[in-house]
Amino acid sequence: MKNNVLDCKKSTEYTILLLVGKQDQERKYYDEYDKIKKQKMIQEI
Repeated sequence: MKNNVLDCKKSTEYTILLLVGKQDQERKYYDEYDKIKKQKMIQEI
């Protein structure tokens, strides 16, 4: 029984880490997207 609780805790922490990592990747993607958008706007002016 004790083992299961530990496994549960580990997998939750792992899931949280995955989610945080995903958010970081998305943030980087959006940052790059913003840069490209701004560059295009500057080029159009």
